[in-house]
Amino acid sequence: MQINYLRKRRATYWPQFVHFAIMMMLIWLLVPTIFYVFHLDAQSARDGLTLGLNVNTDGRSDNWRNVLGLFEHNYGLAWFYIGVAFLPLPCYWVFAVFNALTVGIVLVGPRPIATLLLGILPHGVLEITAQILTLCIAAQITKYIQQLVHNLWHPTEYPSTIPWSTLLIDMCSIVPLLYITSAIIETFVTPVLMQDYF
Repeated sequence: MQINYLRKRRATYWPQFVHFAIMMMLIWLLVPTIFYVFHLDAQSARDGLTLGLNVNTDGRSDNWRNVLGLFEHNYGLAWFYIGVAFLPLPCYWVFAVFNALTVGIVLVGPRPIATLLLGILPHGVLEITAQILTLCIAAQITKYIQQLVHNLWHPTEYPSTIPWSTLLIDMCSIVPLLYITSAIIETFVTPVLMQDYF
């Protein structure tokens, strides 16, 4: 049963998941390169996006409100992406590019490798996986809506069905689990890893 579950998820998400992951990683590399080549002000860009990594560990050990805040922010955005997916426009690409740009701008600095390995990847592996999974779900919904709109002018063509129950179950189980775990790591582990470097 677990094998069938994994096969079903792979068939549902895998090609689109790989496309999003490759695109985001290319943007991660491209953004710091552009900043270095053109000598752009990275701090202004980070401040403009209200980004930055909080390396202050004081009070973190008992501050579960930070975990809840991160979870609510990330999971709320995930549902926003799903809501926008019901428009017949591929907005999920815009969200994917913006998410990748924010990571790329965080990597602009004196220690990009340390920032990536210690400040982003420990929690980002789960958070970015949740983002990409959400974008894959949004992409399927948008493509289905586009087919419905197309069917208004071509009534003889029937849109292919999508696994609504699978998408909903994943949005209510896998995605929040990934986000809450990443929020815990970001709150309690990431600052400890980074405090010696920043």
